[in-house]
Amino acid sequence: MTNVLIVGFGNIGLRHCESLIKFNKIKKIFIYDINYKKLQSFKKGINSKNKNKIVILKDLNKNKENFFLSIISTNSNVRFNVFKKIVNTFNIKYFIFEKIVFQKPNEFDLAKEIIKIKKLKCWINCPRRTWSIFKSLKKNIIKNKKTSISISGKRWGILSNSIHFVDLFIYLTGRKNLKFELNNLNKKFYETKRKGFFETSGVIKVTNNFNDKLILRDDYRLDKNKFIFKFYQKNKYFYYDQNDIRNKFKAPYQSSETIKHVKNILRNGSCNLPSYLRTYKIHKLFSESIYEFQKENKKKILFT
Repeated sequence: MTNVLIVGFGNIGLRHCESLIKFNKIKKIFIYDINYKKLQSFKKGINSKNKNKIVILKDLNKNKENFFLSIISTNSNVRFNVFKKIVNTFNIKYFIFEKIVFQKPNEFDLAKEIIKIKKLKCWINCPRRTWSIFKSLKKNIIKNKKTSISISGKRWGILSNSIHFVDLFIYLTGRKNLKFELNNLNKKFYETKRKGFFETSGVIKVTNNFNDKLILRDDYRLDKNKFIFKFYQKNKYFYYDQNDIRNKFKAPYQSSETIKHVKNILRNGSCNLPSYLRTYKIHKLFSESIYEFQKENKKKILFT
């Protein structure tokens, strides 16, 4: 039996908790968020048999518990400082970061140094590479043939969520030397449901040194009920609508995903999510590309 610390209790943090509360090898789930009332409301509403499994923290500094894993699902603009604080306060070996991992490009390198010095094991929650539908697709890819992938939808958060498909692009092609082109993004931003955070529409193009191509499109003219993944390779074509509930390849819920990864970490000290040390340079490059886009348009924004 062991303890887990979840810091940041928005929608994703909540889903992580809902998943782990079902896992009998987790002794206690400690949750922390600046919105203390939200935590109280959550605990009040859960099944009585699970109430003792949830511990609400008022202050990260005053807790002396031991944790084997921390899931950091705060807003991205504070995540690095939260990570640093947790590392300096607790003796925790394993971490799962939500994306966008950090807002500032230099924070990626600072986190890398902390991870190496402390000998931590950290992963980024980009889980599509672990989905059966994409594992099956990878097995059928022809090596040394150019690959084209397109993602298209309406108001799906192209700044915040593209990194999921960038990671999937790396997984499917096996190539990391990427170039980002953001010149076809819309220069008008809109505020998201998360106050102070912004999004836009348009197209992001990603290529690698083999000339594989990933096109990410957010277009208000598209059907709001569709979110389409298309894969092209010589003599191969694959189409997947993530929002089609009739599709036999349903996108798994986060509440069913977390337990899968945590079981693997407990069993093997590892999991199939992308390792931070192996992939942080791509996340940093993507963050730098967005910063350059913002700089050109004389507007600095936060994105999740």
